[in-house]
Amino acid sequence: QYVFAPVLDEVKKHDLLSENFVENDKGEMQYVENGVVTSHKGIDVSKYQGDIDWKAVKEDGVEYAFVRLGLRGYESGKLVLDEYFDKNMRGANEADVAAGVYFFTQAVTVEEAKEEAAYVLENITEYDVTCPIVFDVEMIVGANGRANNLTKEERTDITIAFCEVIRQAGYTPMIYGNVKCFTKMLDLA
Repeated sequence: QYVFAPVLDEVKKHDLLSENFVENDKGEMQYVENGVVTSHKGIDVSKYQGDIDWKAVKEDGVEYAFVRLGLRGYESGKLVLDEYFDKNMRGANEADVAAGVYFFTQAVTVEEAKEEAAYVLENITEYDVTCPIVFDVEMIVGANGRANNLTKEERTDITIAFCEVIRQAGYTPMIYGNVKCFTKMLDLA
């Protein structure tokens, strides 16, 4: 499915060239400029990857990991910590893999977004978090997520609220989503 969206002049754009994206012999995409790899290798982990050998991850050249901290239940609205969060954060920190965290939101109000940000901040105090704290704004597919029917304005306000709490705590906030999220569900400007 094609998604057409206007180019937003007020949103910063990258200067990457499509011809510089090259697949290496492991089948991994890299960004290469003048024969030099300038991209960084990272992974996204949660309970779904099970037990991870973090030493092997580091030896494979992984420089950073985004670890799922948790989520808000898409029906219950309950805040849930990923059952592998502690194990993954400790593993990444001990293996000297830079770590960031992400939280899958189902906030339906600004107050809930602030609650989610506070929950994230409460749960990262024991770890070295040097990469961004990410707000995952994707919709629930195949079920009725409590946040699926938010307006673009509501979802934008919720996203800003989460990110501002994170920024005020001294961390770098980041938003994760897909093309639909960034073109139809959020006001990126």
